[in-house]
Amino acid sequence: MSGLSYFDCNVMIGRPNSLEEYSIYRPQELLAVMDRCGIEQAMAFHVGAVAFHPSSGNERIVNFCRENSRFHPVWVVLPGHTGEFPRGQALADGMKEAGVKMVKAFPSPGKHHFSLARWVSGELLDVLAGCHIPLALDMGELPWEQIYALGRENPKLPLLLTNLNYRADRWLYPLMEKCPNIYLETSGLKGFLGLEAYCKNFGAQRLLFGSGLPLYSAGAAAAVVEMSDISQREKEQIAGENLRELLCKAFR
Repeated sequence: MSGLSYFDCNVMIGRPNSLEEYSIYRPQELLAVMDRCGIEQAMAFHVGAVAFHPSSGNERIVNFCRENSRFHPVWVVLPGHTGEFPRGQALADGMKEAGVKMVKAFPSPGKHHFSLARWVSGELLDVLAGCHIPLALDMGELPWEQIYALGRENPKLPLLLTNLNYRADRWLYPLMEKCPNIYLETSGLKGFLGLEAYCKNFGAQRLLFGSGLPLYSAGAAAAVVEMSDISQREKEQIAGENLRELLCKAFR
């Protein structure tokens, strides 16, 4: 390792419904992997917020992070029309009180099954933008055209695309050109000279280190940054500075 101190933007906490032999989900196991890979801190959401209900998982992640200072809570969000999730000022106040500075959404039909179009989620999106809270979305949660619309229609909302893969470049390049509020998590940018090309074309400032732990390899994610032919300064930005800068804007 090159002495980089990583701040991971993409970690899941909790025991998944189906376990593989290689799965790690206990805090001490996650911390051991983080230590080995130079990950100092991590933004984390709870699996229960996806598999069960956001209100339950969000409460769990806040409690977990209070007991584990290297982790910072990420809420999973829903629009509040049905009364099952806070909305408006109540949402803003709840996030601030809980120390939440990033959120994640799972709008796909197989998960929480809602739309991020403004006619459904405009109020939610405006609260997040007004509080400067980044919204993270996994690749595949929305069609690319809807990601583009989300970025263009909400220019003050930072959007973080996570769990990408090397086949996404032909979508990501025009998105990055047209939506300056879109950021990329780096673990999936494994194409040949891929990270170098993103730095050259868009600058390192819009790239955030993430691992996808515990489902994906933190070592591989760190290697994407460590082995790239970019400057040490760019590596430092990607490793953690860009994320810290985004989070510092929350509630300001």
